[in-house]
Amino acid sequence: MEKNTIYKKIGSLRNKIDAVKKSNNNPFFKSKYADINTIERIVEPIEYEVGLTHFITSTVAADGSQLLTLTVADVESG
Repeated sequence: MEKNTIYKKIGSLRNKIDAVKKSNNNPFFKSKYADINTIERIVEPIEYEVGLTHFITSTVAADGSQLLTLTVADVESG
């Protein structure tokens, strides 16, 4: 059986995830959003099912803004 590439696995992950409910309020923009913990609770079990994992790192840019980097990895091939 042919191994799934990371791109096929990401496609499979996206097909299995339903819309995430936006349950938090952002008063500055007068909008709703889904917080990162809610998103991770939904995504992580499906990632495991398709053979993916992710890492989120936080850094501070030269201008003082906070940057979040999402890295997705294939558990089989790294």
